[in-house]
Amino acid sequence: MKLYDTDYLLRNANNEFVKDINGNYVIYSDSARDDEIFHAGDKWIKTTDLSKSVQKKLLKQIKSRKEYK
Repeated sequence: MKLYDTDYLLRNANNEFVKDINGNYVIYSDSARDDEIFHAGDKWIKTTDLSKSVQKKLLKQIKSRKEYK
């Protein structure tokens, strides 16, 4: 399993990544970014440009999803 250059996380002006109601990172495809509400100070971060610790958390999250078991 690996992360792709075409997937992104949204980091808000408070330097926090957007998460869903379950506390999981929201992963946006390149095309899904167009539908997201973007505020001043928000920034798109490619999953491949994340720190190694966040990459590990993201991969763990992906592996824990039902469709990957």
